[in-house]
Amino acid sequence: MEDKGTWTLFTDGSSNVKGAGLGIVLIPPSGESIRQAIKYYLITINEAEYEAVIAGLELARELSIEQIMIKNDSQLVVNQMQGTYTARVARMQQYLEKVRELVRQFQSWKIVQIPREENTEADTLANLASVAEVTSEENAILIHIFLSALDLDKYECGIVPEGKKESQVLR
Repeated sequence: MEDKGTWTLFTDGSSNVKGAGLGIVLIPPSGESIRQAIKYYLITINEAEYEAVIAGLELARELSIEQIMIKNDSQLVVNQMQGTYTARVARMQQYLEKVRELVRQFQSWKIVQIPREENTEADTLANLASVAEVTSEENAILIHIFLSALDLDKYECGIVPEGKKESQVLR
């Protein structure tokens, strides 16, 4: 895929008793948006927000995108990434370091906090994923992740469709 200009990445995380969900909307300068709803195990809302940013950035790198504008409604995540808030909790420090490693791979990046009303598509995807039941690989329209992005170096995880058609749909 050829990168032309700055892409916009909307991310949101959701967490409830049924689990967490990540919503990702990646918008090219022109053309079709890429949307992902990712089912996640039970984590805090702040962890879900970071996991959504990480998943979105990893998707952007896979697509060879070089310039990215991240839009997120989490005051904590945005301010920690901008350096105006300090990550005091060890887990948040780990997430922040992971995100910093990822953004260094882009030619340019910026993150801005947006009102929740401007993040409705990613928010809807995250909420859908958080309550969805994934019963089988055949009918799963969600990627189901069982491990944190912080642990991915140690394990392989997730549902990867085996069929060519299913892989293309996911891609």
